Amino acid sequence: MRDRELREWRKRVRARADQEWRHLSLDVVDELAGHLADVAEQARHAGASEDAAQRAAFEVLNASSFLEISKPQPVVLYELAKGFLTGDTPELGETQRIER
Repeated sequence: MRDRELREWRKRVRARADQEWRHLSLDVVDELAGHLADVAEQARHAGASEDAAQRAAFEVLNASSFLEISKPQPVVLYELAKGFLTGDTPELGETQRIER
């Protein structure tokens, strides 16, 4: 169940980032998905129904701002193209951990 739940949260995090034209590294997507799954699990342990637990995690996702942990997709595309043309390593940003 946990693996399936994490896959679903990863999809939702990516969809949210795509709506905002933001690029998130795989590590960041995994961290956020794990955090959202934990929020839903904690709500269930506190007695919330499955629907209420999912809503609680969605509220956390919807309140999230990806501005500090991502780059706009056009900037990422530019960096990739520049790296391809010059042979330099693209500057896609740092991988950052989100503390719970």
